[in-house]
Amino acid sequence: MKPRRANDPIVALSRRLAAAYCIACSLVFVITLVAVFGVWQVRSTAEAEAACSNILSLVLEEVSSSQSSDLADLQAFLDRPAFSTTSIRISGESGLMLESGAMGGGGTYLEAKAETQDGKQVDVEVSYDAASLITTETAPFLVVAIILVLVLVLVSCRWFVRSAVKPVARAIRQQREFVAAASHELRSPLSVIKLDLEVAKARAQEGDAAATCALVEEAEVECGNLSLLTDDLLALASGDAQGWAIERCSCDAEALFVEAFDGMDEKALSAGVTLVPDLPDLPLPCVYADGRRVVQVLRILLENALAYSAAGQDVRMSLRREGRFVVFAVADCGPGIDDADKPRIFERFYRVDQSRSDSSHHGLGLSIAHEIVDAQGGQLTVRDNDGGGTVFEVFLPLSGEQPSR
Repeated sequence: MKPRRANDPIVALSRRLAAAYCIACSLVFVITLVAVFGVWQVRSTAEAEAACSNILSLVLEEVSSSQSSDLADLQAFLDRPAFSTTSIRISGESGLMLESGAMGGGGTYLEAKAETQDGKQVDVEVSYDAASLITTETAPFLVVAIILVLVLVLVSCRWFVRSAVKPVARAIRQQREFVAAASHELRSPLSVIKLDLEVAKARAQEGDAAATCALVEEAEVECGNLSLLTDDLLALASGDAQGWAIERCSCDAEALFVEAFDGMDEKALSAGVTLVPDLPDLPLPCVYADGRRVVQVLRILLENALAYSAAGQDVRMSLRREGRFVVFAVADCGPGIDDADKPRIFERFYRVDQSRSDSSHHGLGLSIAHEIVDAQGGQLTVRDNDGGGTVFEVFLPLSGEQPSR
């Protein structure tokens, strides 16, 4: 695969997406860590307060059942493993009487007054140190978890950027192909017109009026083809920029059929091709579509069929109902379309026979027809004709209204 240039818009977009993705993942990771630490801290504080309160109650119970002179004997009670995270200090009028652990400034702190069996008042202070989340035992696991998260972010970042950029890259590639193909198609008629005008000028100077008129007529034909190409390009550009202007309503399918068919009689006659209508015996429901656009699509398909049909052949246009759709079909007996070409037949400027020199066909008609049908919730398909040739079918949704006949 050819490497991309540094100033390629896809490269720039990929870098921005990768940076944004990494920043977003980092923020999510930091927020998750803060949330975990916060929840753990709240839970740890609640547990520490409960434990400190329980220990204070036990100590007060022991003090109240002991003589003031025997408080030193409580040391063995306070040195039990249950009090390993607890600091306890008992003091009276004479000063410090008992201390277990180093009374620090951290942890949960509670104090209370108690009375010994011999009536002495003492102060009891209890400090409880909750376990820390990050210790020498848990630190390696946290480091490994952070490394795994970073690796996961980098791997997923590559996948995310590729997935996000793929449709953009496809659109840019299609746009470039479209511009290149449009430039080529525009250059051909312009070259013919320029050449005809140069030769016509020379013939006019020589006084050959007949040759001059023939060249001018040829230039006029090319101008007409150029006008058609420009109209198609403007239609596609407008559809890309603003979407196709579709005004859907309930339309009589047979009326649309007749309108499209009648408009093609003269073209079929000049091509020596016979148009054969095939209407159903029973009335069909109305379709929910833009009637003007449907006629435009059907005429595009008929023009395409006429262009690829030889003199003396038939082009058949039929109408039927199939489930929730009304189907308009245009079948010709032309050379047909290979299966390898069918997936690309609706691409812009794509022509099955690349050797055709007829400048009136630019490979845009089927693209326009496909986009118009798609904008109306329908479907345009292509298949082989049983007797040879091609069948294009337009599926349009029913509106549920029965037309009068």
